[in-house]
Amino acid sequence: MKAAFLILPLLLSACASSPNNYRSCYHEDPRIKNETGMCQAVRVGNTLYISGVSGEGPMPQAIEQAYGELSRILRLHGVSFDNVISERIYSNKLDVLIQNKAIRKAYYGELLPASTWVEVARLYRSENTIELEVTALIPQKRFNLINFDSW
Repeated sequence: MKAAFLILPLLLSACASSPNNYRSCYHEDPRIKNETGMCQAVRVGNTLYISGVSGEGPMPQAIEQAYGELSRILRLHGVSFDNVISERIYSNKLDVLIQNKAIRKAYYGELLPASTWVEVARLYRSENTIELEVTALIPQKRFNLINFDSW
């Protein structure tokens, strides 16, 4: 009987630590997903890939718009900018983006992600001036295991 109590915690800890190998697609507007053939966010296990977050207009406004939307999407998935580990920024006005980089940095604080900034001729929607892709890690929930020796 005691052997069963010793094995149970091992099985539970294996379940708690093994990654979930499922894939899910998230998009607020299924019409856009079907039209463009993309997901706004894809979760695989505890990794969240977010794409197509954009901003338009003057660069300061575009940065606020894009990072504000990114913040909302992260929260929908239970994470924040603290969980972002990688970022790709595409802009058709890279010099202006660089001049306004403090706006972006305010969203991250001290936990900065690996980042690549690329200037492009245009984005999917021609009115956009910035588009973001990020990768975030979703913390795994751990079980509090009962110590059966104390029984």
